[in-house]
Amino acid sequence: MRLPLDESLEHRSLSKLEGLWKVVHLGNLITAVAPEKTPRLVIYFRKLINQDNPISPDDFETQGSAVAIRVPAAELMRLPLNTVISNSRIVKNPCLPLPSEEIATLDVDIGESKFRLIDRYAQFHETDNYVIPYNDGRSPSHDSDGGKTYYVAIEYNGDPFGIIIPCAEVFRFFYCTSSRMLYTILSDKVLDPDRFIIDPARSGTVEGDSKVASVWLRQWMLNSDRRHIARLFFTPGAFEEAKNIFLRASGYIDGGAFKHALIALPPCHGQMSLKCIFKKFVSNGRERIFVTRLICATNWTIPFDEIHYGRDNDGSKVAKDDERDNLPDDTRQQRPNVLVEGAEINVLEDTSADNSIDPVELNDVEFEARFPELDKIYSPKIEKTDQKTKNNKRKNQLLLADGSLVEGSSAEHEGLVNTILSAMEQATAIKQEQREADDGQSTPINELDVKQSKLHGTIDHLEKARVHRSYAGRLDIKYLPVLDELGLIKGKLVNILPETLSGKRRAFLYLDREQTVRRPVLVASLSVNGRMRYIVEFMHRYKQADTGSLLLWHPDEIPMGELLLNYAILQCMRNNAVNLKEGVILMNYCGKSLKHTHSKRKPEPEYVQFITKIFTAKNEMDKWISGEIDESEEQDI
Repeated sequence: MRLPLDESLEHRSLSKLEGLWKVVHLGNLITAVAPEKTPRLVIYFRKLINQDNPISPDDFETQGSAVAIRVPAAELMRLPLNTVISNSRIVKNPCLPLPSEEIATLDVDIGESKFRLIDRYAQFHETDNYVIPYNDGRSPSHDSDGGKTYYVAIEYNGDPFGIIIPCAEVFRFFYCTSSRMLYTILSDKVLDPDRFIIDPARSGTVEGDSKVASVWLRQWMLNSDRRHIARLFFTPGAFEEAKNIFLRASGYIDGGAFKHALIALPPCHGQMSLKCIFKKFVSNGRERIFVTRLICATNWTIPFDEIHYGRDNDGSKVAKDDERDNLPDDTRQQRPNVLVEGAEINVLEDTSADNSIDPVELNDVEFEARFPELDKIYSPKIEKTDQKTKNNKRKNQLLLADGSLVEGSSAEHEGLVNTILSAMEQATAIKQEQREADDGQSTPINELDVKQSKLHGTIDHLEKARVHRSYAGRLDIKYLPVLDELGLIKGKLVNILPETLSGKRRAFLYLDREQTVRRPVLVASLSVNGRMRYIVEFMHRYKQADTGSLLLWHPDEIPMGELLLNYAILQCMRNNAVNLKEGVILMNYCGKSLKHTHSKRKPEPEYVQFITKIFTAKNEMDKWISGEIDESEEQDI
């Protein structure tokens, strides 16, 4: 779909607005309510004075009370301030000024000391006048449910409030390269970037040439996001700024002071030329500029000459629903995650979710218009030939568009991994908070109806060792909830693998060939004398030989985050085997496969030998991740 204007595109969310209306205020976010999974945004509209043929500045003034509508958040991409709509369709190109507006390029300094965050009702201390004049009826009242909004005030011509830009407009212009990117930043997906945004095993900058980057997109992302993903992960502080948009809106930082607010700060700090549409206003005796729409960042760029990109799915055309119905079951492809190039859509449904068939995406022409310098960066696509390349000599290797393998910067790669780990740690803390808040209100967890297995034996070993004289009073065992769905085996908590991975049903996820019984995974922490290690054990598939187990631990044998354990399970699912090949997020942790063997010659019972084996295991994580462990040691089950 083409942005920013497609007059034929109907916004179903605006169906109750009859006649000519104008966007007059961008309010706060509304938390998703089931079955919706993504937030809505409150946008205020007011009716135009001239409903027949508005031409003059006065014709585009508004009347009556503002009407608040909760629209799917992605519609912000098409509905910036002063956008005029008629019968659910845009009728004036938002990239062109209304008669009451001006358009010009402003040279601004967005250094950290040059801008500040203000809310809609900020006042000057000396006079109590509003920084932004308040118009009754046009602006929502101070106590309105949806009107909470913030602005970036930039120093201009010596005036600390010389230029004012709504934070929602900063977000729309700088961060919304697609509805996918918008919903990723506004959801907890932004705290799990390895799963939803970027593959760290195949992304980085080239050793000795930091201006060449390779970005491997996860299936969730769109091609149009690639330059901004490179910016987020390879320029200092950028991902933190994007992450904080979600954390503020969710109430997880600043003591919850900004909960539900859409606050985005400029993604660069320094001189910038901004082409924008604005209105001049006077407050506290000074003329100031209020930006309604940002049009072009004429000189904004990022420090790269080349950004090569590939993806988990190659973005080629895949069958739509009507085509899939005619395909044999074994050749049906998953629901498409990338819009077919050149496809047109006619309706934006009033549903707060990112429809994977019809995502709102900036095409190359609009991207060039918005970010001309960014668009000049050479960005070829890596054809999907051999995605997984052996990590030779345990060094990060990057695939480029010409098919060559180059050595990646180890420092940059470590920085990328640490950025992802930091996000995962925050997600773990948030989940723990939610779990404590929901304590006692959760759905009952039931005993699973599965066949006897060695996983049952592992639980027996753990429970017997807990009370044996060798470990009684010293061995602490906790059965951990890591995945979304849980069950019980022998009364102990186990995790249940999902039905699909990236939209595909895989044999690895099920116990039976018919794929009706999903596979349980036991995750347990074991602590002896302050030393903590973790066992992650996959129940063996029916008619298979053995249960597959991982041992994981922190180098200092202190607790590991829940999402790291989740990541280890995810990596096994990606590999269709109980091994951690290319699991680079764990490269600074310790791990080893665990064999269920014991010696009959030793006097200790099997279950005591089992615990001893766990705490004497030697680290093989680096060999594991690099793929250097012998095939005989891999557990493909």
